[in-house]
Amino acid sequence: FENNGYGALATAPNSFWSLGPLAFYNIFDAGLRQAVVDQATSKTRQQTDKYRQTVLTAFKEVEDSLSQINNLTTDDEHQKLAVEAARRTFDLANHRYIEGASNYLDVIDAEAIRLRTEREEIYVRTALNQSVVDLVRSIGGSW
Repeated sequence: FENNGYGALATAPNSFWSLGPLAFYNIFDAGLRQAVVDQATSKTRQQTDKYRQTVLTAFKEVEDSLSQINNLTTDDEHQKLAVEAARRTFDLANHRYIEGASNYLDVIDAEAIRLRTEREEIYVRTALNQSVVDLVRSIGGSW
């Protein structure tokens, strides 16, 4: 075969020798295509597992926040009742002291209990508010 210039490059004999090995190369690639497919499949599985773990973590955070809010709401209601009772006890102790029926030590004890229960109520409400913020964050909101 001889080359008669650029026009002869497109003739059948020249095309056969340049395209023939390329066609055979595409058929026989020693498993390279399958390796690329396997690698892509593996990366897809890896990303799917990572996404699944992220979703499960998000569900766990939401469920934990809802459970904590439920428990702290109950605790807050009980703490409100305890504060009301401590205030009534303090008022009664103070009234008894004013009337002369008891000493001031009873008033001091009742006031200490009242202050302790009010402080615990503040702690419970703070934890409840923090749980609400955590819930908003875990469902994708921003605060």
